[in-house]
Amino acid sequence: RRQRQMCKETVYEQNGNTNKETDNLKKEILELRSTIIEMKDSLEDSKDDVSKWKKKISKIEDRTMEIIEYRN
Repeated sequence: RRQRQMCKETVYEQNGNTNKETDNLKKEILELRSTIIEMKDSLEDSKDDVSKWKKKISKIEDRTMEIIEYRN
């Protein structure tokens, strides 16, 4: 009977440890998801910035060509 009680306690302890590990893994997964979302948002912002700069450069190139053609 004592041995059975010790086995039950061991099982409960193992279940408790498993639950803690599962909770820790869930927390890590949520943190990773959050980090991924932040990185995606940052990447989208960077893409928008690159697009804006490309447009500005294109306008400058166009204006440069206009000046060159005007001088000729």
